[in-house]
Parts: sequence; C-alpha cells; structure tokens
Amino acid sequence: MPRSAAPARLSTRRTARAWATAAVLAVAGPLVGLAQAAPPASVILSTYQPKVAGGPGVEIETPPEDQWDQCKVEPIRGADSGYVVVGPQGQILRRILDADADDTIELFIYYNQGMEVYREWDADGAQKNAKGEAVVSSNNFRWVNFGGTKWGVDENGDRKIDAWKRISPAEAAAVAAEAVVDGDAAKLATVLVTEADLKSLGVDETLTAKIVADLADPAKQLAEMRKDSELLRSNPTFQSVNTGQPGLILPGESARGELEVVENSNALLNVPDGNMGIVSLSEMVRVGDRVDSVAWKLTALPRPVEGNGQIVLGGPLIQPPAGMQLGDDEGGLDPEVAKLLQELAKLNEDRPEPDAKKNDHLAFAAKQLKLHRELFKVDKGNDRPFWLTTQADTFHGLFLNDHIDADFAQTELGKIRKLAAAEAPGALPIVDQRSLFVQWGEKRRPLGADPAPADLEEFESWWEDARTDFVKKYPESNEAATFLIELAMEAEQRGELAEASDYYRQLAQRFPSSQLGKKAAGALRRLNLEGKPLEFRLPLRSGGTITSADTRGKVTLLTFWNVECKPCQQNLPILKDLYQKHGDKLEIIAVNVDESPNGIAQYVKDNGVPFPIAFEEGGFNGRAATEFGVVNLPTMILADQQGRVVSVNPDIRDVQTKVPQLVK
Repeated sequence: MPRSAAPARLSTRRTARAWATAAVLAVAGPLVGLAQAAPPASVILSTYQPKVAGGPGVEIETPPEDQWDQCKVEPIRGADSGYVVVGPQGQILRRILDADADDTIELFIYYNQGMEVYREWDADGAQKNAKGEAVVSSNNFRWVNFGGTKWGVDENGDRKIDAWKRISPAEAAAVAAEAVVDGDAAKLATVLVTEADLKSLGVDETLTAKIVADLADPAKQLAEMRKDSELLRSNPTFQSVNTGQPGLILPGESARGELEVVENSNALLNVPDGNMGIVSLSEMVRVGDRVDSVAWKLTALPRPVEGNGQIVLGGPLIQPPAGMQLGDDEGGLDPEVAKLLQELAKLNEDRPEPDAKKNDHLAFAAKQLKLHRELFKVDKGNDRPFWLTTQADTFHGLFLNDHIDADFAQTELGKIRKLAAAEAPGALPIVDQRSLFVQWGEKRRPLGADPAPADLEEFESWWEDARTDFVKKYPESNEAATFLIELAMEAEQRGELAEASDYYRQLAQRFPSSQLGKKAAGALRRLNLEGKPLEFRLPLRSGGTITSADTRGKVTLLTFWNVECKPCQQNLPILKDLYQKHGDKLEIIAVNVDESPNGIAQYVKDNGVPFPIAFEEGGFNGRAATEFGVVNLPTMILADQQGRVVSVNPDIRDVQTKVPQLVK
C-alpha cells in the first residue's frame, strides 16, 4: 500500500496509559508506533481483543490479571515486525504484527496452550480517519489448528462475516443452525448456495433455477419459519451438529461434472424445558477446489423438526424433484439417455472389490462397456467423446490388472480409436494416451524389477520419444501437459537443465493459466536464478515470516521437503552437521510442502531438526512451491553470503562441498 513519510518520534518510553490511549484511538482498531518501546503485557492483553462480531467462539488463553505482570513482551524484528506476548509458563499468548511494513499493527494472532487458534487482519491496510490518524479495521477472520478451518471476510466494515472463503461441512452446519436459532438472516445467507455457485458447479439450469427460487428472500422465509415453529418460539440454544460423510454425485441429471455433497445433517438444540430439539440440514455441497477457497453451502433452507416430525432425507442435488424435466445443452435430457444413466449408476453400486476373481471383473466390465456403447449411440450432446474415453479407460484398467493381455487391449482400443476419428475426435488424445500406456506395460513388464542397464536405457529412450511424439501430435491437450511435466522433471533429475527448460517453456506457454503451467513458469525462473539474487518471503511454522533480507550476510540454503520424502530424510544428517559447524554463517530453511502441517511437529521432534521450518497451505501447489517450480523432492537452492544464487539444483554432495567453501 502507499506509505507516507513516517513522522519523527520521541525517544522517551511510553507509559502504560499512553499505550492504552494509542491502542484505542479508533474503535475500528489499534494503532502502534513500532519504533517506540514495547507496550506492557497488560495493555496488549486487555486492549487487543478480537473484533469479529459476536467473538470468535473459540477459547483464547488469557492469564488472570494478577499474573499479567509475570508475562513478557518481546519485540519481533524482520519483515513482519511487532510484538509477542509470552505467558508465565513460557507459552505464547499473542502476536501483534505489522505485516506490510507500513509501521502500523494490522495482524492479530491469538493462542491457546501455545498453539495459534485464531487470527484476524486488515487486508486493506491502515486508513486515515478525519483527523489524519491511522486506523486499522480487521476484515479477515481465520480459525486454525484446534480453532477450526474457517476463513471469513467482512465486506462492508461492520465486523460481521459476509462471505466465507473457507468453511467445512460441520462449521457451515453450525453457522446455519445458529442463524436459525438467532433469527439472523444475514448470517444464514453466508452459507446458502448462490446461483453463481451452482453455475460454477455445472448444475443443470432447470435445477439451478428451482434451488435459487427456493432459497429466495431468506430473511422473509426465516421470519415466517420462526413465527410458525413452536420449537423456535421456545427460545432454544444451539448445542452441536451431526454431519454425515461426504458423498459423490456422478455426472448425470443434476450436473455435468461430479458433485461432492454431505446429506442428512442435523443440529441439536437445548430447549428450556429440558428436552432436545432438532434442526434438519438436508444437503450441503462443496463449492471451490482450491485448498484456501473451499466452502460448503446449503442447497435448501434449514428446517426445525416439530414434535415427532421427520428429518428431511436428501436434498435437491441428490434427489431432484420428481417429474422435473432437466435439460442439457441441446434443450432436454433424452429419456433414453436418462434411463441408461440410471442403469449405469445402479451397476456401479455392484462394482467388484479389487481382490475379486478375474471373471467377476470381466463380467462387470462387459456390462459397463455395453452401457457406455449404448450411451455413445443415443447421446447427441457434448458428452459423446466422454463415453468413448470411458471405454478406453476400461480396457486400459483390465490390462493393468492382468485381466486381459496387451494384444486384446490394443485391438479393442484400435476399434475405439477408429470410432473416435470418425464421430468424436475430441476423444482421440485420451484414447491414444491409454494405448500408449498399454504399450508401456507391454515393454516394461518383461524387464522385471531389476532390469539390465542397457535394457532399461533402451526402454527409457523409447518412452521419452513416445511422449515427445504425442506432445507434437496433440500439443494443446491436457494429456500433453501431463507428459510435458514428466519429461521436464526427468530431464532435471538427469541434470539436463537446458532440455528441462525447453519442456517447462512449452508447458508454461501453452497452459499459462493451469496449475501445471504456473508450476512450469516457476521452474523456468528457478533454473535461471544462478548469479541472480535469491528473493523469498516464507511463513514460519513457529510464527512470523523469514525473508531473503533476514538471511543476507549468511550462506542460505532453501530445501523443499515433506515428511514422506525418503531422500529428504537421508539428507538430514548432512544438513544438521553443516548447520552445527557453520550455523553462525549458514541459514538453512526447510520449506515443507505437505498438504497439512499435522505431521511436522513429530517429524521435527523425532529427527531433531535444528533449523527453521517454513509451511504454508497448498502443499506442492502452495505459493512458494509454485513460484519456485518445485516438482521433485528434495529441491534445493543455494545462495552465497551476498544473496546471489550459486546453485539451482544441487544434490546433497554439491551442498556438502560448496557450503564450507562459501562460508569462508
């Protein structure tokens, strides 16, 4: 954000009263001059409280007031400057931070038993009020670790959450139930599916219109519900929710793609007369596919269960209203297609277990193929190529599981290819890829688990050429993108960086908006870093961040890893030894790319990891892993004391040799 010149500051220490005054300059949020001496713990603990309306609803540790003088306030230096409050037993209680270097605190982190459970921040940065004073107004609220997974956003400055960037099924159910009990229509609306959500999921237009109409004017519907409900008029209180396991709705009548839903959830209420009440939450659907943007939303209004009434089973996505004519791009789902889809869904319920007899798998595949072929004949919509690719998948799968031989699989795939070329060319890339996979198995299996080096080299050369030819034939296909990333990774592992760069470049240019394309662009950047400054900003598992500026003057090694990576663990003793010998001149930052941080603490404890651990959500697709194009583990980047990159793809032997030379 734009920064104005910082005014000159007095060097005198502030009194507790002065700090308290500064902290409450505006009701919207606190203001702190970071050049001043640290505020007393009592000021931070008493004044810096969560701003989200209604409170965060999670336990935040605050010692009794008579212990506040035993708490310590320590400054945090670096890119994220601020203060950390440490309790009498040495546990972290609060962190308040200036996260954007504008000399104003706008990130507030709260702990319980030393573990972060909740944070809130002003994503817009400090604004000026009428008096010209900097004012912070928290508008992002996030629950983490034991606190949950929610991430809410206040869009209008009233400290109430207007939208959820992330919320789990159980949390969404609780929000809905609390809204019904409290009569809060605005809160309820945050967890109701919208027309835009349904369109993004590919839900049928007719069904979308019906769901949107049923959810229209939630304030009016909620008021009428509370007026008519004996349960809600009894002033119950929310107790808990029960949610089922997520289920999958396959492509068909409700939507063109798969839908992940949770059905038949309910909330339990405490009634003043000592009885229990129930609110039925018939169906929730997952909206979004990014790890940091997944919200579960209701497709129907919650309903109180009156007296001995029935809990609503199933919602409109899993059970579209009887008699509704659902359409497709051609203006109506053909009745014959609908009938075959129902037969296919019923057949899939009887899919044999993986360890079933070969004849059971063949019998199931024969029935499945019959339906897929009939669907290809009668479906005149855009799904025709799909019914050919499913047939190709079936024969490929039967070959992989040794239920048919390669000759039979290739014969059938050839028939499918001929049909695709004549009537559904969109299926050709997948059909040819599956045929290529069968060839891979046909050539690789005879070599056994320990092939002769010459035989393996010949096979790998064939496989590289086969994929390269495929990419030339179908350069814009998703399958080509998959092969390009494989070819790039393999070339990089061989140390052939020019060849790897060429594959990464093709992928980045042809698929710039895809995750693979972004990853390839990051890999290109990484492979061209040698001799250039190493720039990074990484969130630390212990709190705060570490940046390239923090490590200037030291040799710096970034190493990307996860807890399952065996080579990473094999490298660890060497890295620990280097860190012990050269720790005053060497900084090693281990950047974890697991999907969840849950296993990191035990790994660090078991392996005695002494250097900083960075972690951010997203795993391999997280920000840092994408920016640096991390596709293999471990991936290491080594920079000298001036921050210039000296090696973009070292193995552990290179690191072991170069670090002692660089620290001299």
